[in-house]
Amino acid sequence: MKYFLSYDFFKRILDILFAFLILFLLLPLLILIFLLILVLDQSPVIFRQTRVGKKGRYFQIYKFRTMHYIKDSKFQGLVNENIKETIENARKRFKTTEFNDNRISKIGRLIRPIHLDELPQLINVIKGNMSFVGPRPDVPVQEIDYEKKDWEMRTSVKPGITGLAQLYPCKKLGERNSLDRIYIKRRSFFLDLYIIIRTIFKLFYLKSN
Repeated sequence: MKYFLSYDFFKRILDILFAFLILFLLLPLLILIFLLILVLDQSPVIFRQTRVGKKGRYFQIYKFRTMHYIKDSKFQGLVNENIKETIENARKRFKTTEFNDNRISKIGRLIRPIHLDELPQLINVIKGNMSFVGPRPDVPVQEIDYEKKDWEMRTSVKPGITGLAQLYPCKKLGERNSLDRIYIKRRSFFLDLYIIIRTIFKLFYLKSN
C-alpha cells in the first residue's frame, strides 16, 4: 500500500500519461523528422545505444540518428568481451560527440541544437527505462569516470530525458555529477516540475537564437 502512495509510483503514472500525450501531439513532427532523415541520410533512422539505467540495468536508448551512419564499436561504449578487453581500454576507445563534429549530418545540425533528436526517448519513458527527469544515462564504460559511491548513487534512480545538470553549462564531469547528486538527494514533484519548466524555457531560448 505504501508504494501506491509513493513519489515513485505517482511519478511513473505521470511519466506514462505525459509521454503518450506528447507523442500524440507531436506525431506530425515525429513523422516529418523521420522522413527527412530517411530521404536525406537514408536508414537507419533511429539510433540505438546501450545505456546504464536504475540498479545498473542495461537498456537501449532511442534517438533520431543525427550522424552519418558508421558501424564502429568505439562509439558503442561497451567492453569487447571477445578480446577480454579491460574497461580502462574500452573507455579510452570510446568516442563521444564533439561540438561541430564532422560526423553530424545536415538534418542533425538542424535538430540537435533544440534536442528534437531526443524525442524517441519518450518510448524509453513508456517502457519504464527512463523518466522525464533524472540524471542523464551513461554508457557502461563511463562507470570508470566516477568514484564508486557516485556511480552507485546516480544509478539508484531512473535516468531522465532532462535533469538538473542539463539546466546549466557544465563543462566538467564533476560539475554535472555534483548537480545530479543534489537532484537525487532532494528529488520531489516540485523539483521535477521546476526542472521541466526550466528545460522548456531553455529550449525556446535556444530556438529563438
